[in-house]
Amino acid sequence: ADSRRAIAGKGVRVVPLADPQQLQQVVWTLVQNALRSGRLPGEPARGMVVARQGEHGVPILEVIDRGPGIAPKVAAQIFEPFYTTHEYGTGLGLYLAKQMSEANQAALEYVRVAGGGSCFRLVLTPPGRNPAEAAETDEGSAAR
Repeated sequence: ADSRRAIAGKGVRVVPLADPQQLQQVVWTLVQNALRSGRLPGEPARGMVVARQGEHGVPILEVIDRGPGIAPKVAAQIFEPFYTTHEYGTGLGLYLAKQMSEANQAALEYVRVAGGGSCFRLVLTPPGRNPAEAAETDEGSAAR
């Protein structure tokens, strides 16, 4: 059976400056992609959602899977409209997730996970913070 985990660092309270419905839609899209694509042949999907604080208290959500990862050539195109590698995909999921993220002063990026897998990192803007400052901080590396 597929496995999903949600992880939050001890005492971590991630409070972003974002529309909750749009943030939920972005995370839903990322989790669905991880469950569909984040599996090795013949194995169940293994994914997790990690909520943590980056440098200077910047809220970060990461959706991580332990699938085969995304080839660099493909990764360069995944946020483009109508680009899909899935037989029934529209190519709009990640494009719209990125657009909604940016509309909420958040940055969505793909990070390859060492040892296999993918991480979609959503760097959010904390309340009372200038969005430009949040984008400039060092978010650290993807969970392993």
